[in-house]
Amino acid sequence: MALLQEPPAVSTIKKYPWIKKQQDFTATMRRGRAVHGKFLVLRYAPGAESDTRFGFVVSKSVGGAVERNHVKRRLRELARASDVNKLWDFIFIAKPAIATARFEDVKLEFGQLLGKAGVLVKL
Repeated sequence: MALLQEPPAVSTIKKYPWIKKQQDFTATMRRGRAVHGKFLVLRYAPGAESDTRFGFVVSKSVGGAVERNHVKRRLRELARASDVNKLWDFIFIAKPAIATARFEDVKLEFGQLLGKAGVLVKL
C-alpha cells in the first residue's frame, strides 16, 4: 500500500495586502498627494499598516465589467512587480484612455508615476 504524498510546494508571487475598505480609500485620498499621467492618477500617502498596500479605482467610464476587470488585472500585475519603499499606501485611479492603451505604455507610465512620487527603491 503506497503512502499518499503531498503535492510539491508551489512558488508564490509576492503579495501585497490590497486596500479594499472604503475607509482606507478615503483616508489615503484625503491625506495623500497626487501625481497625474495620461492613463492613471496615483494617490499616495504614508501607510498606517506594516506593509505597502495598493488599491485600484476603475470606474464605469473605462468600459463594461469585462474591460474594467481586465484593467484591474493588469494593474495588480504591475503592482506585484513594482519595487517600492515600504509603508506606503497607493491608489491608482484609471482614466478612460487606459481601455485602449497598450500594456507597455501603461507599464511605462506606472513606473514613471512611482518615480515622480519618489517611492521607488534606489538600486
